[in-house]
Amino acid sequence: MRDIVRSSWFAGFDLVLAGTGYPSMENLLSETQVQIPNHRGIVESLGFACAWLGDTDHTVSFLKEIPEARNDLDAHYSWWQGRDDLSQKAFAVHQSLDKVLSQP
Repeated sequence: MRDIVRSSWFAGFDLVLAGTGYPSMENLLSETQVQIPNHRGIVESLGFACAWLGDTDHTVSFLKEIPEARNDLDAHYSWWQGRDDLSQKAFAVHQSLDKVLSQP
C-alpha cells in the first residue's frame, strides 16, 4: 500500500510539474483513492488538486476532515499572491470550509 501511495503522489506531482496540470493529478489521485479510500495523504492531496481546479464543493468534502487544512489554505493564499487565480481559489475554499466547519 505504501508504494501505491508514494507512486501516486509523486506521479501526480510530476504531472503538475510537467505541465499536464491538476486535472491529470486529480484523475490519478481519484483512481488511487478508490484503491485506498481512507488514506489521509491521498484525501488531502486530492482535496488540494480539486481546489486548484476550482472545484470548491469537492475540495471541501475532502478537506473538512483534515484539521490543518484551514491553516494550509491560509499559507497557500499568501504563497500564491503572484498567481491571482490560485490565490483566489485558496481564499474561496477557505471561506467555504469555514462555513461547513461552523455548522453544528
